[in-house]
Amino acid sequence: MARIICKAALAMLVLAISTSVPFGVEGAAAPFSLIDGKGIVSSGSLPSWNGKGGVVTVLTSPDTPDALNIEEADDNILVVSSPGATLTGNSSLSKGNGAAAAALVSGSIVVTGITQSDLEYGLDDTRHGHTLTQLFSSRLQKRQQQQQQQLSENLEQQKLFITIPSSDDDDDDDMKSTIRDDLEAIFDSAAAGVDTEEDTLLSLDDLYDVEIVTVTTDADMKKVMDMASEAASKSPYTGSTSVASAITDAYNKLNTVVSELSEPPPSIAAAILACDDAFARHYRVARAKFASWKARAIRGLWVEKFGLTASALLSRSVESYDRDTLPAAGLSGSTAAPYRLQMRAKLQARMQSSIRELYTEQVANLEKSSLKKFEAVLLRKWKNREDKTVGTQAFYDETAATLRTAAFNFDTIMEDLAIPSLGLTKAKASAEYNIKLNTALLSFPDSPAARLSSLQKVKTVVNKEKKPTERSVDIGLDLVAMIRPDGYGTFQGFAGYQLGGNNIICGFANDADSPDVISQFGGVRPPFVRIQPKLKVDIEL
Repeated sequence: MARIICKAALAMLVLAISTSVPFGVEGAAAPFSLIDGKGIVSSGSLPSWNGKGGVVTVLTSPDTPDALNIEEADDNILVVSSPGATLTGNSSLSKGNGAAAAALVSGSIVVTGITQSDLEYGLDDTRHGHTLTQLFSSRLQKRQQQQQQQLSENLEQQKLFITIPSSDDDDDDDMKSTIRDDLEAIFDSAAAGVDTEEDTLLSLDDLYDVEIVTVTTDADMKKVMDMASEAASKSPYTGSTSVASAITDAYNKLNTVVSELSEPPPSIAAAILACDDAFARHYRVARAKFASWKARAIRGLWVEKFGLTASALLSRSVESYDRDTLPAAGLSGSTAAPYRLQMRAKLQARMQSSIRELYTEQVANLEKSSLKKFEAVLLRKWKNREDKTVGTQAFYDETAATLRTAAFNFDTIMEDLAIPSLGLTKAKASAEYNIKLNTALLSFPDSPAARLSSLQKVKTVVNKEKKPTERSVDIGLDLVAMIRPDGYGTFQGFAGYQLGGNNIICGFANDADSPDVISQFGGVRPPFVRIQPKLKVDIEL
């Protein structure tokens, strides 16, 4: 089965075909230059391809040796390799037009050549950021053309693989999250440059299925190519001639669009660049702060005065952005003013999303820690009861103050975590926590910890030596009832009566509609009335 490889030198976009021998060794077909280093389209004949598998585009970095072994692609897969953009040079290829044209014909794209130094300060200002900007812009323009021509079909989601080196630290997940944020920022900037209202509403996931893969060995590289080959079938082209024509047509159109676009005045260009710079700078500062807060949340802690600090950070970042981009606001009638507002809204949205996520994690940590402390106090009071024959009612009376103290402490800390300007108030969290407190209190006598404590007490009493005359038989009845009408836990309470060794306890909580309560009963509503009798027989011989 023949294998088709489209190979690019540093400044060329080429097509090649190899027979049964691997590409690049003696006997293999020489690469055919479709576009030469000067950006001129060649007119020679192209090799044939059966078009059965699909097209994979590999975007290499001119300044980085290509570590991806494209010879490992599956048979019947056409692999198109193109150099990405550079930070120097003014040719169309150095701007990334060749990479964008090659990517338009494929079902999957593999970006290689990303180094650890590229990841330290973000992809935005690197050569890969320029390549991806042109890649996203070309696909957005193609979608815009389809809409203008009122075509019924929409662009399918392309598979986009971003290969990165392994980090020395164990923070690959954080690195991938950061790269994902960079990709979304690059896409949003590219979408802003396409003058259509619909495209500004698009997100990265609408056009690309992104997968960030850590590559350290040849086996990892082969897996990437295997996954790319599986997704290559989405390419609409079925022959090498149609692929070559599509690449040259897309390349010529990109060059035509660039040549027809008049360069904006220096003042507008400077204002737009100032908006990009201000957004990247202020979001980078905020992201560093979020990372330190995230580290505390992962350890089960919360940030002191989080609400005030997060609100101040958000307000300061937006105000600083407004101050740094003020010249763009005065350029009415140009693209700079709306672009400034769009980047401002994106900065707010990203920061608010991170703050909300941190708030949710810290509330969960606070709730877990507070409940653990409350249960520890309950266990201590349970163990310290001098006479267990008084029943559980006395235990509930003794712990009523403990319950109020736990709720008060939770509300006090929630005051520091709450951010009312974002709708993150303590009301909902406090209500849910109070329900869990009452549930923990009512269920504690039957909890494993309480039963174990009682068992240890019984063993102590049984093992104590008794006089022969100390014989007795005591019988008692405990009757526990729970009433749960409709509601969300806004009203709770309990009452009890004790007569000798007999106890009657009745609890009330209008929480039958609460999701937490329903989940405790396996997804069904709790019964309106639940009665649990318990017969106690104490025999001493």
